[in-house]
Amino acid sequence: MQDNHNSKQGEEVVSELEATSELDKLMAQLAEEKDAKLRALADLDNYRKRVEKERAELITSANMSILRAIIDVIDDFERMVEDLEQPGKEDPIDAFAGVLGKTKGILKDYSVSVVETNIGDKLDPSFMEAIGTVASEADMAGKIVHIAQKGYKYDKNGMVIRPVRVIVGIVAKN
Repeated sequence: MQDNHNSKQGEEVVSELEATSELDKLMAQLAEEKDAKLRALADLDNYRKRVEKERAELITSANMSILRAIIDVIDDFERMVEDLEQPGKEDPIDAFAGVLGKTKGILKDYSVSVVETNIGDKLDPSFMEAIGTVASEADMAGKIVHIAQKGYKYDKNGMVIRPVRVIVGIVAKN
């Protein structure tokens, strides 16, 4: 009976050792998975930082390009003023028209265009801003009677850079 009791104790010790060994394996596996998770989170954080840095560099690069184009226009204005100060030089209207044309060309190069708007168009708040109203005939109520300032949009995504500023007709109250 003693042998039977010793045998059972031995089996229990072996069982405990096997359980301890299994627990150690599970703990090691858990530690590996925790480490893998932390590495993945660190990789994701590094990716986010890299993308943000690249985005900022792209924006800076685009801004520099636009600024260079604007500086070219300033140079043109300065040359024009110098030329106009000398007698018998270029007609000022032609000079201004040339700089205006160059400036419009820059906008076109950057996919910027004028928002097409006409007198009599219905007010569209998605790309227009009503800055005032004026009494008008009934057929012009809610429609544009005057364009105070052109609007501009970015052609690549249709985003309004500046809304068209308009005066809208309203029916006069008697």
